[in-house]
Amino acid sequence: MGPPVTGKSHLATALAVEAVKAGKSVAFATLADIVTTLAKAEREGTLRERLRFLARASLLVVDEIGYLPVVPGGGNLFFQLVNARYEKAR
Repeated sequence: MGPPVTGKSHLATALAVEAVKAGKSVAFATLADIVTTLAKAEREGTLRERLRFLARASLLVVDEIGYLPVVPGGGNLFFQLVNARYEKAR
């Protein structure tokens, strides 16, 4: 987190590239895109599967946190994703 135009996305991309080079799986998306995808999955009854899919990646890069508004309930959906990744890592 930090002010605009300080290289956060560039650094995150570089870390993701290095993770891929090391043989790790990486998912990279904006917070707004992740929450929108999770909200759609919730409406369609496939939220559990979508959470499992996003929890499988060795590295999840969430870009543009705080820059774009998210759908109502998005904070809860994002928490569920973070929790799913935490539980998988334990």
